[in-house]
Amino acid sequence: MSSDINLDQEFAKKVIDAVFEVIDTIIMPYHKNLSTDDIERKADQSLVTVADQKAEEELIKHLTKILPGSVILGEESYAADPSIKDNLSKEDTYCWIIDPIDGTTNFANKRPHFGTIISLVKNNEILAGWIFHAPKKQCYYALKGQGVFNHDHAPVKAPQSNRTKPIGYCAPRYYKDHPYEASAQYIFDTYSGDIQYIYASCMEYIAIIEGRSDFIINSLTYPWDHAAGQLILAELRGDRAGKRVDGRYYDLHEWSFENSPIVTSINPKFEKLLLTELEQNKGKNLKKKPQEKLRP
Repeated sequence: MSSDINLDQEFAKKVIDAVFEVIDTIIMPYHKNLSTDDIERKADQSLVTVADQKAEEELIKHLTKILPGSVILGEESYAADPSIKDNLSKEDTYCWIIDPIDGTTNFANKRPHFGTIISLVKNNEILAGWIFHAPKKQCYYALKGQGVFNHDHAPVKAPQSNRTKPIGYCAPRYYKDHPYEASAQYIFDTYSGDIQYIYASCMEYIAIIEGRSDFIINSLTYPWDHAAGQLILAELRGDRAGKRVDGRYYDLHEWSFENSPIVTSINPKFEKLLLTELEQNKGKNLKKKPQEKLRP
């Protein structure tokens, strides 16, 4: 069991300093310097690099030192031992959720769209979340009930937009053979045509925080990809931010691809519109089209 902590900006700074150190000493030195032997595929066929593994090992050391008695759920640790998921459910115990390099495919292909995501949970509640864009040494974080801040600890407010039609991220490639495959293609065709696809959760959440995007739609919601972002957007919105078509809200323990899509937005009007259109287009005949492609 871990002891209670003072969840304040001083605590948040310790996390930011630790992550920036790992970015400086491990992640960025490997970027554009990976050999073929440094890149592998995991069981799910996603990429992993030696930088992911080394960065997670170092982050675990830093974070458990910041908070003695805490446990971890890391993306690479889970890939090696799925039973580590049980750490999320340990009663009265702080658990760090770690994505050492979010956007590994971009990282491995020398693109700049990648970062690190950290969140802290206890008793199934997300207490804090940090999202980093590694190449820019940029961070946004939230402390539950206290708001959102940048890496200089200045408050961040919800962006103001004059858009009457939402733009955002919904990638049809992730919905192949899903009951909402046609819905995902419809949303992409209707609302995603003008947005740059970057295939990194950290970058998609930052785009909403900065007002360049209005929504993210996912079905598969691993906590290392989404827990921090869900808290940050909820703090900006002043209410829960991730809602599924079936009416359920984001849950740390619901990862399955079979789940109904979840719409994450800080705009309630856009959220309602997208949820309605996802349901209305469910099961329709899919007109085969070229799906989204990564843009440079």
